[in-house]
Amino acid sequence: MVTLSDQFYNSIFEDACSQVRRSSQYVQTESDIKSVVQTLLNKRLTTADPLNVQNVSLLLHLVRNFRDNEIRSMVLESSRILRKRLFGNKVSVMVPVEMSSFCSSNCRFCGWRKDNAEMIRLKLAKDALIKEIKFLAEMGFAHFELSSGDDLNLLRFELPELIASVKKTAQEIIPSARVSICVTPFSEVHYSHLARCGLDTVFTWQETYDRDTYYAHITSGPKAVGLTDDLSLDTHGDGYLFRMKSQENAIRAGLQAGLGVMLGISPHLEADILSSVIHGNALISRYGDSIEPLIIGMPIWNPITTPKTDNLSKNSSIRLEESDFELISAIYLLGFPDRHAWVFPNCRVSKIEQMKSILTAGCFTSTMVRLGPGAYLAELTNADIPSLYTKIAKEKAPLNKQSIMDGEQFTHTFDFHENYLSMFAEGRLEIVPDRHFLLQN
Repeated sequence: MVTLSDQFYNSIFEDACSQVRRSSQYVQTESDIKSVVQTLLNKRLTTADPLNVQNVSLLLHLVRNFRDNEIRSMVLESSRILRKRLFGNKVSVMVPVEMSSFCSSNCRFCGWRKDNAEMIRLKLAKDALIKEIKFLAEMGFAHFELSSGDDLNLLRFELPELIASVKKTAQEIIPSARVSICVTPFSEVHYSHLARCGLDTVFTWQETYDRDTYYAHITSGPKAVGLTDDLSLDTHGDGYLFRMKSQENAIRAGLQAGLGVMLGISPHLEADILSSVIHGNALISRYGDSIEPLIIGMPIWNPITTPKTDNLSKNSSIRLEESDFELISAIYLLGFPDRHAWVFPNCRVSKIEQMKSILTAGCFTSTMVRLGPGAYLAELTNADIPSLYTKIAKEKAPLNKQSIMDGEQFTHTFDFHENYLSMFAEGRLEIVPDRHFLLQN
C-alpha cells in the first residue's frame, strides 16, 4: 500500500490553521450556535463516524475561547455517553519504565536535553530493568512502556534484546502483557525488526505540528534530523517530517501506534490539536481495518526537575487550565471513528482531573508513574543503589532515592498504584488488559 505523501504531512498544520480561522469567522456570524452544537453532537451519537474536521474545529474554538458552561456541558456529556457505549466501565492501565536519561538531542522543553548540565544521568542495568518489570507485573500491570532519552548506544545495540527480555518476563506473570516503546522515531525497517523481537506498540508524540515551533525548541540530535535505517544520524534529514511519519512506519510494520501533541508548546493550540485529528483520521482512512486503534496521547508541557534550567516560564506560549484537559479529551473521542482510537489521559495533571478525563473519554491511562531510570526499585530497596546502573554521570551527591527522583524527566502527579485502584473502584471502573479492547475490534 502506498504511504501518505510528504505533501500531505507538510500540509497538515496549515490546513488546520485555515480551518481554525474559518471556525472563528463562523462563530461570529451564527446567531444560534448552541443549536448548531446540539445538532452536530446528536448526529455524532447516532453514528460510528467521527465529527468531521470542520465540526471538531468548531467545538475546539468554542470550548477554548467562549467559557459557556452550557456548551461545555453538552460536549462533555456527549463524550461520556459515547465512552460508555464503546468501553463500558472498563479502563486499561500502562506503566512507563525508563531505561536511560542520557540523551543526544536538545529539546528546550525537556529535562533530559543534552545541554542540561544540572541533570543527573543514569543508565539502568538489564538485570535491574527485569527486576522492575517483575515487580510491576506482580502488581498487575499488563502494558509496559520502555522509555529513554535519545541514548543512541542503547537504541542501536541493546533495545531489541531488552524488548525481547521484557516481553518474556512480563508474559510469564501476565500472559496478556504487551510492550511498547516511547523513544526517538525509527524507520519502517527498524520497527519491523523490533516487532519480531516482541514489540507491540510505538508511542510518538509529535510535540507540535507547527514546523517553526518544532525547530525553535528542537535544535540538535536525532529529533532534529532523524535516523537512517542503521540508526545513524541523518545529517541532511528533516527530523520534523521523520517524526511525523513514525506512526505510519509503525503501522506498516504491524504495530499499534500512539500520536498526540504536547499541549502548551505551540501558540496555536487549536490548530495543533486539530492537526492530530487530521493526521490520525488519515492513517485510519488509509489503512482501514488493518490498523489497531490509535492511542491519542495528551502530554502537557510541565516544569522539569532542575529549576535553574527550566525554560517553561520564559518560553511557554500558552497556559492551560486543568479543566481544559477533560474538554480536549472529549473532543478527541468525538473526533475519531468508534473503536479506532483510545484517548489516553495521563499523570501530567492532577489525579482528580485525570479521573474526570477517563470517565469522560479515556479507556487507557497510567498510574504510579516514575520517570527516572530505576525509580521503582529505589522506592522499595535499601540495597546498593549505584549497582542498579551501568553508567552514571553528573552525580552531585551520593546516589540515593532522592537524587534518582530529582533526575526525573519532568514533574508530574505521583501516587501509589493501590490508591489509584481505590479511586477507580469509587468511580466504578474495572481494570482490564488493553488486549481486551483489541479483541473487541
